[in-house]
Amino acid sequence: MTHSFRAGQALRAPEVVQQSALLVAENDHRIANSLSLAAAMLRLQRQKLDDAVVRQALLDAEMRIASIAHVHAYLHRHDSAERVDLGNFLREALAETDAAIGIRCSLSADGPAPMMVSARFATRIAIIVNELALNALKHGYGGSAGGVARIGLATDPDGQLQLTFADAGTGLPANFDPGQGDGLGLRIVTSLVEELEGTLSCCSDGGARFTIVVPPD
Repeated sequence: MTHSFRAGQALRAPEVVQQSALLVAENDHRIANSLSLAAAMLRLQRQKLDDAVVRQALLDAEMRIASIAHVHAYLHRHDSAERVDLGNFLREALAETDAAIGIRCSLSADGPAPMMVSARFATRIAIIVNELALNALKHGYGGSAGGVARIGLATDPDGQLQLTFADAGTGLPANFDPGQGDGLGLRIVTSLVEELEGTLSCCSDGGARFTIVVPPD
């Protein structure tokens, strides 16, 4: 009886794993759809407003929600994988950012291909890049679409990931400290970098340039 029970458990184990994976994928799909709907509602509301400050606040909220929606949509398309190709993941996210706010983002990767990281890690990197793109739109390009941003991914000899984000806007004020700013976007970036146990630096180099270095995932 004991041997039969154990054999039955062993036979059912693959089915349980498959059912769990399907449930996770379905959950990602539903979350992505719900968040996309919320972002679309904010977009419709924003388009009806004349107040530039309120429109910008709604755009920020819309893009933050859309960024999380992209994560779940991507995971759903890739069978809710625990690890994802960071370069491919970001390219898809940047295409959506370009379409939403008019910042033409290009990504160059110099490191192992594919650069596999956990879904949790990729999510935080995507949010950081999204916030820096919003920051470039507001401050580097004065809220006008048509700007450009260059994002770089590389690994150093110690295996640390180096993420760079550079725009061609007006640049940063002298002695600018991203950790001391009042804007929510850079506070989010600083908080996520700290969570990843990384470092954040910035400078003006033909525009604003941010460099983030984080330990290997």
